[in-house]
Amino acid sequence: MLTVAAGREHTELCVTLLSSLLSADRLKLILVNKDTALHTAALKGYTKTISGILNCLTADQQLQLLFCQDSVGDTALRKAAQWGYTDSVMTLLDYLTHKQQLKLLFTQNKTCNTALHYAALLGRTDTVKTLLDNLTPEQQLKLLFTQNIDSNTALHFAAQEGHTETAKTLLDNLTPEQQL
Repeated sequence: MLTVAAGREHTELCVTLLSSLLSADRLKLILVNKDTALHTAALKGYTKTISGILNCLTADQQLQLLFCQDSVGDTALRKAAQWGYTDSVMTLLDYLTHKQQLKLLFTQNKTCNTALHYAALLGRTDTVKTLLDNLTPEQQLKLLFTQNIDSNTALHFAAQEGHTETAKTLLDNLTPEQQL
């Protein structure tokens, strides 16, 4: 029920459903299956619904939900990044400390792809920038060189799909020596 409401951007209904439960029971409703209401809202770029759901939870519950991986290992962040919902990506990251953001950015699904892989694969240049924005140069490099199960990086995906602007954005984070 909550997932359906989130998928239709019924933010007030989501908040009402969650607020009607005891705090301890809220996460139980959300985690009925691994494809959560947060995943659904992120997949559709419903930023207000994302905030509404997360604001009904304690900090610990927010963390559990933000790091929850669906049946293929995707997080809500990965779903928002794939479709280029940059505002949703920023909102999801805003609920985390810098250290927690790093952990989520490096979270890989069952094929070892990160949110950056998917944003690059579909040429979501603004989302790629957002994912790299708050990282140190060393952290950016580590994320850029993260390989999936087939040894592809986000740059490989951008190049394979002909996303020139996205590839340039990724290359901007490398020194000339690293680009070789």
